[in-house]
Amino acid sequence: MSEYDIEQVVLFRSEKGPFLCLGDPKALETLYRPDDIVLRLPELEIVFDFPLRHETTFTAKAKNPKGFTRAELGTFINENYSKIYEDQQRYGVWGHDLAKLKLREFHLTDKGQGRLDVSA
Repeated sequence: MSEYDIEQVVLFRSEKGPFLCLGDPKALETLYRPDDIVLRLPELEIVFDFPLRHETTFTAKAKNPKGFTRAELGTFINENYSKIYEDQQRYGVWGHDLAKLKLREFHLTDKGQGRLDVSA
């Protein structure tokens, strides 16, 4: 059983499949419905934990007063994974290259944090 309850799920689908390829800025160009407002929040903490030995959190601020678009959220996640992979030792990256990671879903929890469904 999870330590948190999921309040909302944002799906990331692209022309390549039911995921967004991380580490590939051009992947965002193939994202389905990129301009949809998917989270009606001005700010959000996102927990990054795969494939990291040391969980880390980044804070995102919506550019649009209505909230985050799917593309904006995907871009923020992609950019921060790139930062993490630039300093792999600090974050304890293990086992997977950035180019092999796929973002499938974003989960907004009852604690107001974003958790990522990322796989290799």
